[in-house]
Amino acid sequence: MKKFIFSLVFFAIASVAFAQNVKLDRNIFPGAKIDSVNRVELIGYEILLNQTRESAGVGNLVRKAELDKYCYERCIRLAKIFLADPENYYITFDQGENSIFHKEAHEDRGKMENADNLFTGKISYSADGINNRYNKSPGHYRNRVNPKWKSYGSCTIVISYNPSAIGSEVRIPGKFIIGYEAFE
Repeated sequence: MKKFIFSLVFFAIASVAFAQNVKLDRNIFPGAKIDSVNRVELIGYEILLNQTRESAGVGNLVRKAELDKYCYERCIRLAKIFLADPENYYITFDQGENSIFHKEAHEDRGKMENADNLFTGKISYSADGINNRYNKSPGHYRNRVNPKWKSYGSCTIVISYNPSAIGSEVRIPGKFIIGYEAFE
């Protein structure tokens, strides 16, 4: 119980360090704002990830700051790709292997990782929602319950923007959520 309480306090303190606005070149996409999801809001994420692993009969993972940083960098990379051509990114969103996300999500990866993205009109990035999205994908699930992993990192960012700035006939929701988790 002491370990659990200590980890809650640690993540609450760490949330202040990680929750920040990210400034990108405004010429990429005017008015876009990118926020890291506050660690306190996702405090249950580690618990849910380890429950997934426990139900598969493998040991718990511990969070590693180095892997959080890696996931953050991966999120920002994908955000830049989206912001360079949001209309095309959105139009290809549901095209499976032909989507920009599918082609770019794991390009130049340096670690074993899972990636996810979601367009929405509202912010909906609960720990439970993120956990369920990863667990519903057979490939992501296998990666999450691989017994050789001992540590993990994660990052979820939310891009808020004015859809009318795209200036197209395509109606794109005003929030785009990108998430990564990585394992060692």
